[in-house]
Amino acid sequence: MGAGAGRSSGRAASYTARAYLSLLGLAITIPILALFAGLMLASAGAQRAQLEHQVSQVLDALVSDLDRDLDRDIAILNTLATSQAVANEDWRTFYDQAKAGLQGRAYIVLVDADGRQVVNTYVPYGKQPAMTGDMETIRRMSETKAPVVSNLFVSLVVKKPVFNVSIPILKDGRLRYVLSLGLLPDDLLPLMASASLGPEWVMMVWDANGVLLARSRDNGRYVGTKLPENLREGDRRAVVRTQNLDGVDVLHATMRSQLSGWSVGVNVPYAMISEPMRRSLLLWGAAAALAIAIALALGLGFARPITSSLSAAAKAAAAFGHGQPFALAGSRLKEVDAFLDTLTTAQQELSRAQSHQKLLTGELQHRTQNLFAVIQAIVSRSLVEGQTLAQAKRVITERLLALARAHAILAGAAWESAPLQEILKRELIEDAESVDVKGCDILVNASAAQQFALIVHELTTNAMKYGALSVPGGRVSIGGDVQQANGAPVFSLLWKESGGPPVANPTRKGFGSVILIDTAKQFGMDVRVDYDANGLSYKLHVPLSRIAPSAPPESASSAEAGL
Repeated sequence: MGAGAGRSSGRAASYTARAYLSLLGLAITIPILALFAGLMLASAGAQRAQLEHQVSQVLDALVSDLDRDLDRDIAILNTLATSQAVANEDWRTFYDQAKAGLQGRAYIVLVDADGRQVVNTYVPYGKQPAMTGDMETIRRMSETKAPVVSNLFVSLVVKKPVFNVSIPILKDGRLRYVLSLGLLPDDLLPLMASASLGPEWVMMVWDANGVLLARSRDNGRYVGTKLPENLREGDRRAVVRTQNLDGVDVLHATMRSQLSGWSVGVNVPYAMISEPMRRSLLLWGAAAALAIAIALALGLGFARPITSSLSAAAKAAAAFGHGQPFALAGSRLKEVDAFLDTLTTAQQELSRAQSHQKLLTGELQHRTQNLFAVIQAIVSRSLVEGQTLAQAKRVITERLLALARAHAILAGAAWESAPLQEILKRELIEDAESVDVKGCDILVNASAAQQFALIVHELTTNAMKYGALSVPGGRVSIGGDVQQANGAPVFSLLWKESGGPPVANPTRKGFGSVILIDTAKQFGMDVRVDYDANGLSYKLHVPLSRIAPSAPPESASSAEAGL
């Protein structure tokens, strides 16, 4: 009783399939709803971006139209300034010409450099005020000698806010007269009307002092008033969210006219985005509630066949655990059917695993026997060389160490292959500075690795005792190469010594010679040894298929028969 309670208390909390399926329905539904909400937000963002782009386009067009109209006014003034009446200072004639040319659109004012009015077509000739009401333009023109578009000011004759478009008339490089075209703020309204936008759009123009010149809505109410700072920002092109003069939440953009120094603003209610978004959110809320209710209902409905199928699977598993037969009647759940099929084949898989284990054990025994055969051959051949026991012990130890180094490399690669470069490196590590190795970056199988390890060991030992590595300045060159021979790749290895003592043919055949020549040939290698007086030369050729890892490993018994 106590033990069962302990096991129960150690388990994690469990729930019914109905609960999990209901949660699954929610887990599927909620991300979809979240995705839908994300798409709505993305749509709102796209709508805002589209509206901002439209605001920028309207702003660009409005500034362009304003500059074009001002350019046209300057062209009219330049034409009037070329009149012969101006050159002759025949102001009566010039008055008549200017009044006839304008046809009542605006009025012309001509003042001298001191601000005294000479001509004003708004009043009868000779009735003009003594001084201009726009001294700021004269001051600016005296400095720049360039056309000037004035800020808003109250005209002395019109008695209303007006603005001037003015050009200088120079004489001997000095300002002599200022010729101005007087315009009313209402003259800017047709420019805004030409945009053909809905009534929700509001366009404004204000001068360099921030005073409103014209507004597309309630123009008479706001002309001449100071524009709030949040709506000016004349040097910015960004579309910002703010409140307009009517207190409406808007998207607003401004831009400065380079010709006049004025600023132009365009805004549109933010409700054009937020209102569709609000309606979409209400729709999303209703859809979300309905989707969650459907998900819960479906979860409960699908739970019944799943729980019955899982119960059948649990009974089958219990029977399998006791080694008893169990029914394979189909369930209403494919996963349970698959589980029952798995139970049926589990014993077969276990049997195959046991067979595979026996095979691996046999393979291990075979490799161990081969290794013992190699060791036996090394020991027996080393003891018949006429050496003392101590010498034989040292030779045997060194050869076994060479074999062990090859086995260590093979063990690191699951006994499948070994890099020939690594075998050479481990045998020649003490004389690395005197040895040059090229073209040996290939992989060899396990049998070939043992053969190369013993061959390289014998060559190294011989070179250290009698050859190039026994004296300072001696060198060994090892070169590998793969070439085609009779339609098949052949690997060649050349060991070449130089700079050592004179070399002579050996007087007897020891174990080293057996490895270098006889065993190598039995392994399928074509070997040639030249005892040149300048240094030993050992060259072997072997089909790449015999030493490559992809080829079945050679049986050690055949490769070691000559040891």
